[in-house]
Amino acid sequence: MDKDYGPECAQKAIDELNNTQLGDEGAPKLYVRHAMTKSEREIEKKKDTIRYKASKKRCNLYVKNFPAAWSEDDLKQQFSQFG
Repeated sequence: MDKDYGPECAQKAIDELNNTQLGDEGAPKLYVRHAMTKSEREIEKKKDTIRYKASKKRCNLYVKNFPAAWSEDDLKQQFSQFG
């Protein structure tokens, strides 16, 4: 009996299936990883929360002093080239 067979198969599943699209675009993605203990999951959840909050801090953009006559469409047109 090969003791590495199971772990190798599990790693192959993780490598090939993690983050794959389930169905059409916009459908959830598959999340595959090794099992973790409750305490490990809680630590991972805290890290993910901190990472998420940090990423959102870099997404805010404040714009002022643009002409009062501009509409929302004018602003979208001005900034659409940046995403």
